[in-house]
Amino acid sequence: MTPAKMRAYEQAFPKAAAGALNKMAAQSKTESSRLVRERYNVKKSDLDPAFTIRRATSSSLQSVVKAKGRRISLIHFGARGTIPPRRGTVGVTVEVIRGRRLAVAGSFLVAMKSSRARGIFVRKGQPRFPIQKLTGPSIPQMFYATKVYGNLVRFVDTHLPKLLADAIKFRQA
Repeated sequence: MTPAKMRAYEQAFPKAAAGALNKMAAQSKTESSRLVRERYNVKKSDLDPAFTIRRATSSSLQSVVKAKGRRISLIHFGARGTIPPRRGTVGVTVEVIRGRRLAVAGSFLVAMKSSRARGIFVRKGQPRFPIQKLTGPSIPQMFYATKVYGNLVRFVDTHLPKLLADAIKFRQA
């Protein structure tokens, strides 16, 4: 191999690696969303805005997929109940983890008059007020759950070498 060809490989590798890392980050974001939705009963439209990607460059060969956000109201996890609540009912049922519908004792659904928002509440203390809104896990908690994060790491470990090899071949051609 000639020295000129070696220099060409040295210059092409960082760009190829950055391209492969960025493609892997985009695929990881999609796979993360799919894995979270596979385990948790949450909509894609509620989940995807929470994921951000920091892209790699040829000088900084690191891309990051980050999940951020607050705890999600339980109403977003397939809540079932009546508005207004009926006497003698269990309360509201929710399915946070797919296949596990749980009853939340003493809870009731509330439709806000001003904003049309809905929520699940329980009474705290006095017979009427105060009431407390119930929330489920946050998106980062769902993302970093062992089953979701472990599957994502395996996905990256299997797909990144092929993406890197393809990117290097593309730069050589």
